[in-house]
Amino acid sequence: MLGNPVVKAFTRKSLSVFLAIIAGVAQSAVPTGWYIFRGVTAGIIDGSGWTNARSEDGKFSIRMPGLYSDRTVWSTPTREAPATSAESIVARSQDGVTISATRIQYNAPTAARMLFEKHQVEPLANAESFRHSVRVLDFEAVDDIRYDSKSGVVVIERRILDGSELFLLVAIGSSNAQTEDTVSTAFESLKIEDSSPVVVGLPPAAALPIPSNS
Repeated sequence: MLGNPVVKAFTRKSLSVFLAIIAGVAQSAVPTGWYIFRGVTAGIIDGSGWTNARSEDGKFSIRMPGLYSDRTVWSTPTREAPATSAESIVARSQDGVTISATRIQYNAPTAARMLFEKHQVEPLANAESFRHSVRVLDFEAVDDIRYDSKSGVVVIERRILDGSELFLLVAIGSSNAQTEDTVSTAFESLKIEDSSPVVVGLPPAAALPIPSNS
């Protein structure tokens, strides 16, 4: 699975466009946002190969199947991309499953609701798609599962709505029982330290610009 080129391609694509999605990349000559890594290859791996990952700015934690990165993004909200900031944790398991957990702040509850109902970070062409509603930590949530039988890739996405914020959990990997176990362990371990809206303030001087795609 680790060498599956299709899974690797989807992983690279999802990580490269992820900043654009949550930062609202637009056609412009100026940076569309700013980002900073609070941690890279962070965490302490325990005997089971997992680590307790924590978002410094996002005030949430989750079990991850490997060392993780912790990143914060600032963006100027637009009608097309109403996110104001986001805090994300990303890790990759030894068997090639990439998992990200993100807490996204929007400029209005209506914007968060819209993305909650329609958003898909990693669409798959010609894939079987399943969606069902769940309750997570007493919040309204939805699970999207998309499976491409030709490539054997599965994308599992959980969105949790909390007012003007959205928790977005995404897993990409080969479709098998081991991937399902990895995703279940990670997704079910999410803990929110503070449910009040996150305010990250202005980007620090060390933050890097997100260039436009023009």
